[in-house]
Amino acid sequence: MCEYEQMVKNEKVIVDFIKGIVNKNKNLYSEKSDDGVIVLYSYGEHYPLSVKLLDEVFLINDDDYSRTSSNHRGTLSRALNFQNYKDLKQSHNTRKIFLFDTNKIISIRLQGIKTSLEIIESNI
Repeated sequence: MCEYEQMVKNEKVIVDFIKGIVNKNKNLYSEKSDDGVIVLYSYGEHYPLSVKLLDEVFLINDDDYSRTSSNHRGTLSRALNFQNYKDLKQSHNTRKIFLFDTNKIISIRLQGIKTSLEIIESNI
């Protein structure tokens, strides 16, 4: 498979994730938990790239892990209608975005948090 075909597949997995559809390919996949929250992983559960909460809020992992995972994050940023990763914090887009490191994202999921209000109430 050529690099272009893989990129298209990565974009498809990411767009489906944003829409709430579970999808996967060789190195990027999403899973929907029993509580309805969807997690997008880059190369495995050790690196949750993003979490889509029930209230359409996205948690994005801002840890640098690998060049490929950074590329996945860039593709996700563009798919969320931002020009580049740095624009996430200043976006005028209606989607709500929170940036967290890997440990906080894993902690949020382990606590069973499903909405942004629960994040605020838990003082994470």
